[in-house]
Amino acid sequence: MFRGITVGDGATRGVMFDIDMIRAPYLGSPSMPRLARAAVVVLFAAQVLTACGGASDVQAVRVSAKPTEPSRATVSVRRATIAETIRGVGRVTAANETPLFFRSSGRVRVVNVQPSQTVKRGDVLAEIDGLSLQTQLQIARANTEIGELRAAMTAEAGGDRSVRDLHAALDRALASDPNSAATKQARSQYEARIVELKVKGGKLAESGVAEKNLEIARLTQKLLEQQVEDTVIRAEFDGVIAEMGIRNGDQVQPFAAVGILADPSRFQVRVDMPPVDVAKIRMGQAATVTIETLGGMALTETVVDVPPVSAVRGAGESLQVKLSLGDAARGVLLGVPANVAITTQQKDGVLVVPSTAVKRFGGRRIVQVVGTDGRRRDVEVDVGLVNETETEIVDGLTEGQSVVAS
Repeated sequence: MFRGITVGDGATRGVMFDIDMIRAPYLGSPSMPRLARAAVVVLFAAQVLTACGGASDVQAVRVSAKPTEPSRATVSVRRATIAETIRGVGRVTAANETPLFFRSSGRVRVVNVQPSQTVKRGDVLAEIDGLSLQTQLQIARANTEIGELRAAMTAEAGGDRSVRDLHAALDRALASDPNSAATKQARSQYEARIVELKVKGGKLAESGVAEKNLEIARLTQKLLEQQVEDTVIRAEFDGVIAEMGIRNGDQVQPFAAVGILADPSRFQVRVDMPPVDVAKIRMGQAATVTIETLGGMALTETVVDVPPVSAVRGAGESLQVKLSLGDAARGVLLGVPANVAITTQQKDGVLVVPSTAVKRFGGRRIVQVVGTDGRRRDVEVDVGLVNETETEIVDGLTEGQSVVAS
């Protein structure tokens, strides 16, 4: 741009003007050729010289075709270690947790615990109204006792003489002397035993019915005992109530979780993540866990459980990844948030540049390289690992080259 000119001598020396003073719409038009604009400026300068008495002492003319391009920060391509990290926010949990639920529907009659309360195995944590079932159970137990008494009364003690032996004795007597007293006695014993067995058969039949009735009573009692137990939530192990979400009078459905029982002897961190991230995570990978309530101390932990991506049932569903939490976190409260950073990949001694130096143009990645003459040129590159701050360069650059950082 024509910035200024000094003209004249004597009284007129030092006359100044700025090209902006003579800028006209046609002069500033982008469509006007550069040489044409320059010609207009020269003609205007000549007119000024003529107006100043023909003086020809021109002191300075400065023309700049375009403004100087602002300087931009550059960095050198270097070799370094780069890691791909997946981040999320989870919560501190017990390594052993179990949901609490009823096995039948009904209205909550009583809740015996609250969050953070310590319980023992077998403790009754909550109950729903099951009065009618308990009454039926009492009746069933009474019927069982009656059945046991009847079975005992009809049971026969001891063994029976064999009919075969009596029949053999009668045959021998008949062969010896059919009319003898011995034969008559053998016949009498045999017939008496037959009558006895007929009577006993009736008693045995009665005893069999009693046994069946007792069996039915016992099964009925067992069924009712299970139904009554379904109205109660008991602690499966010694632990702490991590959550309890019901109150007296609430209506509940079978198998719907109403709380969580936790074993506080071992901790974990559980974090929900999208399937696209979970697909990159493997058991045993290193992770950094930061818990604010521990003063923001960074703990080095390990991935201990990764669900299969195939477990996703619908769009937008997340999967839960579990991480270890060592003794350094002992004393932390269950449920507090924890920041998680899982290192999924790491490469050492590779070429890296700031991620801000890599620009996307369609499907290409471009980096501006600064030559020794200061000129910039666009270079297409292939990239590898990418994290929040750095990008691995697989091809296109060499170590030590200067690139525009942003």
